[in-house]
Amino acid sequence: MQIARLRLLLVFWVAVVLSAPALDAQSKSGVLAKGREILETNCSRCHAIGRAGASPNVLAPPFRNVVAKYAPEALRGVLTMGLASNHPDMPVFMLDRDDISAILAYFGSLSAEAGH
Repeated sequence: MQIARLRLLLVFWVAVVLSAPALDAQSKSGVLAKGREILETNCSRCHAIGRAGASPNVLAPPFRNVVAKYAPEALRGVLTMGLASNHPDMPVFMLDRDDISAILAYFGSLSAEAGH
């Protein structure tokens, strides 16, 4: 009986360990999608948010250029304090911790694609 219980525990443990990378990849994909969605909703009318393309507003830098200049994690403080700008087209909004993490993960995917 005890040996059967140990075998079952071992099988369960192996299944958990082997499925962890798949869950991580799925979780990461969801976080990246959330970050992109936030940027699409709040920023894309002026900024290019993807790996290619021009910004709709020529004065708004594409985010791939922003993350080429600044490490995504270096932008956490700016995002945490809230975004504001001197020009009237930029919306003012606050983000929660999960939203900021999702945006930074998405920014990281842009900088990783660029080889940073």
